[in-house]
Amino acid sequence: MRIYLTIFLSILLVPFVTFAASTDVSVSDSAVITVGGYDLIVSGTASFDSITVNADNFTMILSKGASMTVTSTDRRSFTVSPDTYLESFGCGSSVSTLIVSNHVWDVAVTVTVTPSSSACSVGSSGSGGSSGGGGGGGGSVPTPVYVVIPGTDTTTTVPAETTPATTPAVTPTTISAVSATFTQTMKIGMSSADIKSLQQLLNSDPDTQIASSGVGSPGNETEYFGSLTKKAVQKFQKKYDIVSSGDENTTGYGLVGPGTRAKLAEVFAGGVSAPTAPTTTTGVSATFASGMGSGMSNTNIKRLQQLLNSDSDTQIASSGVGSPGNETEYFGSLTEKAVQKFQEKHGIAKKGDSGYGYVGPKTRAKIAEVFSGQTQTQTQTQSQTETLQAQIQQMLQQVEALQAQLNAI
Repeated sequence: MRIYLTIFLSILLVPFVTFAASTDVSVSDSAVITVGGYDLIVSGTASFDSITVNADNFTMILSKGASMTVTSTDRRSFTVSPDTYLESFGCGSSVSTLIVSNHVWDVAVTVTVTPSSSACSVGSSGSGGSSGGGGGGGGSVPTPVYVVIPGTDTTTTVPAETTPATTPAVTPTTISAVSATFTQTMKIGMSSADIKSLQQLLNSDPDTQIASSGVGSPGNETEYFGSLTKKAVQKFQKKYDIVSSGDENTTGYGLVGPGTRAKLAEVFAGGVSAPTAPTTTTGVSATFASGMGSGMSNTNIKRLQQLLNSDSDTQIASSGVGSPGNETEYFGSLTEKAVQKFQEKHGIAKKGDSGYGYVGPKTRAKIAEVFSGQTQTQTQTQSQTETLQAQIQQMLQQVEALQAQLNAI
């Protein structure tokens, strides 16, 4: 029996916004599309934003967490582009099965699937970047009914309910370079080379990434254990059932103690490769020779804004004036607030303290340390010189005032 259905899609493509569930296409059972002369069953609990069938391939838009299982009764192999979203592929005696999913990004992604002209080898499998991955195997194909999918000129088929294939968990890449062995406890506020290695390991797994951009992101790891690192450690502890509540002092939640270090060594036994730093702030010096405050305007302030924007915790603005790529040479209220966030994050000053929101010697020293690795000794020497210059200037002003009083006698 043939049942003709029409699926209406109303999709508003907004960059970097996850599609709402109401705009998703949800196939409750299964559907068959014909690509290059081959019938491909889109089966199970596939949920996606849109699908477009072309002559020799088909493309789909997958939101975060969306997945699709494709079964070929002709035992076709597949090419998936980008291959990051290939979860698994298996070749059985009667069918081949492909699983494609978006378990990487929070935004919707477009994936293209192309069936091969040749049949796969029985028993071949693979996952995560190769079109021959696990899952699949033999089994009977259910009796189909028919459904029309708008935007295609092919009649597609909907078999009876099938058991969806299980999507394998994403595992971190293990490439020798960064050691996963730690001998000391690490916690918020600490600084060491081990912390940078810790951040690199955590960044190799999307589930425990420090940050997607700016300070702490892949290629921008630091030696400082801040709030972002703590959150990433907590994600790691939750993922591997080490601890999921409490705090550093009661349960060790967010603390890299013996149990967490042992699990890190186990999970990242092969280590990970250290990524190359992105060029978003390349060439921006973190050294400042003079103070900066509200109302001032110069090229140094633009550099300051670029550095603060590289850390999501101290970003000037998410859009518009002052946002990444829109930095200015003016020190306004937004820059002052960002400086205050930086001072609070690194324990320099808090509300009510002198210099709160002003880029003085201590703040400049910490900026140099955090963003360029400049040593504390160097920054202290620079700060002492600037302090002395300020004192000399103040004394000269006092001398001028005394001279003016003498002239008035």
